[in-house]
Amino acid sequence: MSKLPNRPASRPFRSIVRAQGEEQKRQRSSTPFADTGMSPTEDGGMMVDGTMTIGGELNVTGDTVIGGTLSLPKGIIDNDALTSPISPLTAHTDGTNFSLATGPNVAKLTVSVPVPSGYTRALVITSANMNANNTSASADYAYLGLRINGDAVGWSLAAYAPPLIYCNVSNSASALLTGLGSSFTVQAAASSASVNWAADVNNTINLDAIVMFLR
Repeated sequence: MSKLPNRPASRPFRSIVRAQGEEQKRQRSSTPFADTGMSPTEDGGMMVDGTMTIGGELNVTGDTVIGGTLSLPKGIIDNDALTSPISPLTAHTDGTNFSLATGPNVAKLTVSVPVPSGYTRALVITSANMNANNTSASADYAYLGLRINGDAVGWSLAAYAPPLIYCNVSNSASALLTGLGSSFTVQAAASSASVNWAADVNNTINLDAIVMFLR
């Protein structure tokens, strides 16, 4: 008669129960967030150590604090969602009864432009118009130039005037200012070419500026 095969020793019932109890204990002490990259915080929040990819809509109704770099696709934020990305301003001043002298241009009008808080750049477009009487006995030229933040911009334009005749000269200039302080100036400066022109009550000059402040 052939010999029956040896059977493996059966595991004692008590050992099985003990193993199941230890497994249940490990499950109770483990966190459901294990291997997820997420962990709850003591203040009731949630910390994500890994990368989170959200394929659907993320609706955040509370405040959001971002400590790192926020990278967004180009053109997805409209200006309506921004708080004053551009702040416009206009400035004007005018004067009369001035004289002209030979030599470098002398400021005839100055307007001070205040810089609103939080803006670091300004796109400035300015223009001036002058009407002046050549009160001298010889034909001459009148010059008109513009200065933005103290710097002359472009050439001074000229107008020819016979003796005792009025001439009109206009000029325009633009500049992009950076590193702004609390204010800057825009000026209209003028001179004559060969002889001095005495003041005339009908001499007039206008200075205008359009400023777009940028963050």
